[in-house]
Amino acid sequence: MANCTTLWSVVYAELQFVERYAHLTAYGAVNVFLLAVSLIISPSYLWFIFSLLGWGIVLVIHTFGVFSTGREWQARKMEELTGLKETKDEIHRLTERADALVTILASVDWNKIEYYDKAARD
Repeated sequence: MANCTTLWSVVYAELQFVERYAHLTAYGAVNVFLLAVSLIISPSYLWFIFSLLGWGIVLVIHTFGVFSTGREWQARKMEELTGLKETKDEIHRLTERADALVTILASVDWNKIEYYDKAARD
C-alpha cells in the first residue's frame, strides 16, 4: 500500500505543477489580449493593469500553495483519502494490546497452575 500511496503522491504533485503552468499560460494569454483591447479602445487609459495585478496576486498565491505544501502534506492527504491513517492507528492499538497480553502471559508462573485433564478424571 505504501508504494501505491507514494505513486498517488507523485501523480498529485505533478498535477499541481501542470495546473500551475496552465494557470500561468492563461494569465499571460488573457492579459496580452486585454492589453491589445485596452490599447485599441482607450489608449490613454490602460485599464488592463487592474486585471494584470488582480490575477497576478492570485497566481502568486497559487504558486506559493503549489511549492510550499511539500511532500508531507501530500502524504497526509493521501493517507486521509485512502484510509491509511486509520489503518495505521488501528494497527498501532492492536500492537499495544498484543504487547500488554504478552507481558501478562510472561508474568504467569505456569508451573503453579494445575491443569484440568478431563480424560484423566473419567
